[in-house]
Amino acid sequence: AGSCTKGLTAFSSVDTEEKAVKPFVQLPAELQKPLFTTIVETDKHYLLATENRGVWAYSDDKWLSVSGVEKPGISALTKNSSKEYAYGDGAGVFEINGLTAHKVIDENETKNILSIYAEADGTLFLLFNNGLIKKYNNGRLTDFSNIPKELADQYSYICKIGDKYLVVTDMGILTYSQGKAWNLMYFKGSTENAKVASSVQGNSSNLYTALSDGRIFEYKNEKLEFLGVITDQPVAMNFSALLWVAGKEGLFFLENNGFVQTPLRTEDKIIGAFPTKNNTSILVFTGSGVKILSDR
Repeated sequence: AGSCTKGLTAFSSVDTEEKAVKPFVQLPAELQKPLFTTIVETDKHYLLATENRGVWAYSDDKWLSVSGVEKPGISALTKNSSKEYAYGDGAGVFEINGLTAHKVIDENETKNILSIYAEADGTLFLLFNNGLIKKYNNGRLTDFSNIPKELADQYSYICKIGDKYLVVTDMGILTYSQGKAWNLMYFKGSTENAKVASSVQGNSSNLYTALSDGRIFEYKNEKLEFLGVITDQPVAMNFSALLWVAGKEGLFFLENNGFVQTPLRTEDKIIGAFPTKNNTSILVFTGSGVKILSDR
């Protein structure tokens, strides 16, 4: 990550402002006014889900539609080390192979779904808004666990670190090991006026969570720690070499335990940021196309 951050901190503001204003790669005609929701990075391309235009892949300055998931409502993505999955509330779960997708879980099994975690072997854990977690394995969907009812309507994200299942809530992070009770670790400070804005796993058995008031926390080694705060309202996070936090007005990254703001200013929604393979520039995916932040 070091080489990436060196390049980042050497941004020339004049150069980047000029480049940041214009989309680096415009959206194709059939992808106009997309309501982008999430993005994942794969070995071959970037996959972006929308609320209204299906799922799209971006690679080498080109946008390509993923077939089989064109209908509205398939607006979320998850992945494991080898596969990607698209899903949505009442829209089913689809396994994506290249630029095609096929259904693995039916629409009527995904009503009120919030989040899916995909294990390396293709086992899926589905979190629903009533606190029920279901497990999908070898074509079968079974009940796995129920979260305590006291935290209803506060869940947002599920993942697994080590042998613990984690569910992010607006008050903190719930952890669960099979055969044991659920345990809630609270976010430090008041959460009365804050909601979870985004959660993403890092690359060292950790989980980052941003709250709507700008505070960001990290779960690691079975502890939940306050990491820092950004001077913006977080809307999305992704991890690619570094932790990237998109606010309503700008883009931040985590370096040396502090958050650094990039020169990017945009009124477009930022969906995610990814360093290029040679670490000389950052691709920033926004509602109007891909902008580039480049190092001189």
